[in-house]
Amino acid sequence: MRGPRSPSHRWPDAVRWTPHLDEIGRCLDRGYTSVMIDGSHMSFAENARLTARAVSAAQRYGA
Repeated sequence: MRGPRSPSHRWPDAVRWTPHLDEIGRCLDRGYTSVMIDGSHMSFAENARLTARAVSAAQRYGA
């Protein structure tokens, strides 16, 4: 796992995995360009809603 982007990097930084949507926002605020969320403990419908919310948050950051 890599951390947030630094000015010396020439490539997007990789994944920060989290099971919590609030952590997704904090990672995006810190400059992560890719995140993952785990909704495997949820029903399919709940997982789909959580994933859609994570995608929406990431899109606002261009991630």
